[in-house]
Amino acid sequence: MAGSNVQAYKDAIRKIAGSVDPHEWEKADWSEAVKLIDEDVLKDARTRGEEYLRDAFPDAQIGPVKSLPRVEEKRRCADRADGSSLPTFKIVCDLLRARVTTTVQGIQHRVHGVHKVGIRAGWPFYLRGGGRFGSQADDKRYKDIVQFAYIYIPELGHFAELQIMHPVAAYTFHVDSILRSLSNDTVPVSERPLDVWTDGLYQGMRDYLVAQANGDAPPRTADELQLLCQQVYTERGRLIPYPLLRFFEEIQREK
Repeated sequence: MAGSNVQAYKDAIRKIAGSVDPHEWEKADWSEAVKLIDEDVLKDARTRGEEYLRDAFPDAQIGPVKSLPRVEEKRRCADRADGSSLPTFKIVCDLLRARVTTTVQGIQHRVHGVHKVGIRAGWPFYLRGGGRFGSQADDKRYKDIVQFAYIYIPELGHFAELQIMHPVAAYTFHVDSILRSLSNDTVPVSERPLDVWTDGLYQGMRDYLVAQANGDAPPRTADELQLLCQQVYTERGRLIPYPLLRFFEEIQREK
C-alpha cells in the first residue's frame, strides 16, 4: 500500500514484541506504533489476519475491521495528564480479534488450546491477568466468565486478541460495542439495545454462573435473577433478547 503506514506499524510492533517477555507487554510503551494506526493498518490486520485465525481457531467468530474513531478515542485516553492514562498496549492488542463461546468450565480448556496453538506456531502468548489459571484463581476456583488471551503473530505483524467467554458475556460485550458506536449518534435511546449492565443484571448473571461452576450457592436464585431480568426489560418497554431467554431456560432446567 503505497504511502500507507502498514509496514512502519509492523516494524514498530516487532521491535518490542520480539524482544520483550509477553508478561511485560501491558507495561511496554507502544506509542510509536499507536501513532501509525490508520485505516490501512486496521484493514491489513483484519483482512490478512483472518487467514491465520481461521486456520488456528476454526470455530472462532472473527470481529469486523476495527473502527478508526474507536482507536482515536483510545488514543485520547492514552494521553491523559491526570495519571489515569490507558496503557498503549490496549490500543494495539485488538486490531485483530476473535471470540469463542463456551461454558464457564470450558474456558480453561480453550485457553490451554490457544496456548498450544501459540507454542506450535511460534506465536508468543499472554493471558490477561498473568495468572496461571486465567479465569480460575490459583486454588482452581472459577472467578469469571470471560478470559482474554493475546498472541503475537510474527509473520503477520499484528497481535490477535482471543475473547473466550460464556454466551451471556458474549451478548453483553456485543451490546457494549453497539452502544459505544452509537455514543455520539442521533439514534434515540428507545431504539438502542438495552445495556445488560443495567441494575446489576450482568453482574447477577455472572455471579450466578461463577457460583454454579464452583458448586456454591449463588447470591441470587434462578427465580430471583429471572425476575430482575424481567423488571429490567419490561419496565423499559423492551422484550428480553433471545440470548438471555436461552440462559434462563437453561438455569431453570438445572434447578
